[in-house]
Amino acid sequence: MFERRQNAASIVIGAGPAGLACALGLSKVCKKVYLVEKHASFDRRGATFGMSKNGQLALEELSPELMHYMRQVGLKSGSTDTLMFVWWEMRDALLKFVLKQDNVELCCGEEFAEIEDREDDVKVTFKSGLELSADFIVGADGVHSQVRNVLGL
Repeated sequence: MFERRQNAASIVIGAGPAGLACALGLSKVCKKVYLVEKHASFDRRGATFGMSKNGQLALEELSPELMHYMRQVGLKSGSTDTLMFVWWEMRDALLKFVLKQDNVELCCGEEFAEIEDREDDVKVTFKSGLELSADFIVGADGVHSQVRNVLGL
């Protein structure tokens, strides 16, 4: 099963911190990762959020270099091990590391429309008419997820 995944293609829908971290991890085990974002550009918007010790360990596992950088820019929250980040700063750091991966293709300005589960793969269609096929998809398109809506989750 692991060999199949190494030869797999994946589609990650949503290029916020969760989708970017997922794409970074998948880039290590998949031959191709399509990372699709509905916004045409990456604006500096969003709130501040905290990353607990477990989140830091997970990010360190994905990229020690990235976590080293995040420790430098994050603010320690009181007496805990939690680090605080501006949302877009975290996203931009993850994006920089994801784009270093040769097997990741970023598609911006593509709004998700539908999923077709086929015998050998999954086809995802976007409102622009773009169609991507992969072995599996990851819906990381936020709290108002269109992927979840289409799947009835």
